[in-house]
Amino acid sequence: MKRSYWPTLIIFLLSFIWGSTWVAIQFGLESLPPFLFATARFVIAAVLVYVAMVIQRIPFPKDRHTWKVMIVIGIYQALDYAFVFWGEQYVNAGIGAILFATMPFFVVIFNYFMSERHEMSWVQIAGITISFIGVIFIFADDFSFTDKSILGGICMILAAMSGAYMSVYAKLHANHINPVTNTFVQMLVSALSLGILGLVFEDMHRFQLTVNAALAILYLAVFGSALAFILYMWVIKKVSVIEASIIPLTTPIAAVVLGWLMRNEEFGPNVFFGGALILIGLYMVNVLAARLAAKGGRPPVGVLPTAEP
Repeated sequence: MKRSYWPTLIIFLLSFIWGSTWVAIQFGLESLPPFLFATARFVIAAVLVYVAMVIQRIPFPKDRHTWKVMIVIGIYQALDYAFVFWGEQYVNAGIGAILFATMPFFVVIFNYFMSERHEMSWVQIAGITISFIGVIFIFADDFSFTDKSILGGICMILAAMSGAYMSVYAKLHANHINPVTNTFVQMLVSALSLGILGLVFEDMHRFQLTVNAALAILYLAVFGSALAFILYMWVIKKVSVIEASIIPLTTPIAAVVLGWLMRNEEFGPNVFFGGALILIGLYMVNVLAARLAAKGGRPPVGVLPTAEP
């Protein structure tokens, strides 16, 4: 049978989309407060996913346990995006994407403590170690403790931790839930949570819907959330974990290139060296560990969260 190249093309398209969302957030933050900006994105994305539910005639679950799981996932997703949108006020798109790429390492750590399968290979331990050395290099020169850039960088790490916990929790408790329904409830809970944060902590007068801001909201909602989700759910059914693991590896590269082209972002040598170490560690945790496990006849530990910021 002739091999289809569509899955490979979709994988690289997802890397481009999720890399470009970091730049879109930067454009939106020029005239929008972060929490209300994220709220607007999720409101539109939730409506689009709900339309998909109606078209497919997907019912809502009726048991309390399922609703509890979806709401918990939604709360952690809201934390993830609250940290990302707030932190990107003080770091550029490329650095934000590189630091957020540490998520799979936290997935491995949380999976070790939360699941019944307490396993962490030496390759994963080495990859995590190498990557965090890379994080130290990035923080070394480009962040100053005299301004909020260090706090912005820390927010990206906290976002990665929140997203990782959400991924492991979902893996352990949400396998029985329809992914479209689960996504809709997550987005709805995130929109409500971020909206409350915005109303409490942000000035509504800062919400200026310029052309760039409107385009950023629509791009993030339609392409970064709804379309990317559909493509991601399709592609992970067509390829192996090893093939799909290229997505979180290439997303920060796309963000760095697009940030340089569209925002004139500049990076010091420490960012390139630290970023390279993070990507090497990410390869070891996501790809190499899975390949060695497959060769040994063992199922790989699932460490592939989506790369969506």
